[in-house]
Amino acid sequence: MVKLKDGRELGHREHVNRGASDRPLSEEEIVAKFMENAATALSVEAAQRVQEAVLGMDGGLAAHALSAVLAGRR
Repeated sequence: MVKLKDGRELGHREHVNRGASDRPLSEEEIVAKFMENAATALSVEAAQRVQEAVLGMDGGLAAHALSAVLAGRR
């Protein structure tokens, strides 16, 4: 809820959050959300390496390779 200087209160409530089974996110939206959140703790380059490693697991990237990226060794 936001209260304006003129006293009005404005608000909006999502009955089903985006990302829930009834409102799934696309892969592009998931990646964008990850990058936004990761940027608060990692450099853009490090976040991109994590993103690529996670998405690469679908193509056969081993878990130990992901672990190395998360630990900053790659």
